[in-house]
Amino acid sequence: KRPGFDQLIVVATGMTPQRLYDKCAELFLCRVSGGSGGLAGEVYSDRTAQAGAYAVWFRDVDEADDALSSLSANDLTRAGVPGITLEERLLMELECFSGRGSHLDIAHTTLCSGSRGSNGDVPGVCWDPDDGELDIRWCGPVDSHPLVRSRQAVS
Repeated sequence: KRPGFDQLIVVATGMTPQRLYDKCAELFLCRVSGGSGGLAGEVYSDRTAQAGAYAVWFRDVDEADDALSSLSANDLTRAGVPGITLEERLLMELECFSGRGSHLDIAHTTLCSGSRGSNGDVPGVCWDPDDGELDIRWCGPVDSHPLVRSRQAVS
């Protein structure tokens, strides 16, 4: 554990993006923009729970890391910044909703720079307050925007 990284996310054995998305969809509206509309077989992550559970630390904040604003997934990889995976971000959403009844990333989108789609695109996750739903959006690995930022992972 490092100072400032106070939120522990534990990914149980066998958790996949699709399983976690389905759990979110049981509790609140969800949408995947782009792709085939599902996540099964489409997402490859730097860390997975296929072979066993693991834990990772993040900053305990509602919006993704300010310091990682306007950086693409490729920029973060070149800088050696380990980013959140889609699985970890969905678990973070479930934890926030079950604990406080609220949602994360209302003003920004978390770039899940630790994950890639089968075509190389990077998932981003936000809560859309206008539509009242969790939105997973896809962007290119070189794309950056001030409202899109990652969350640094410490394991």
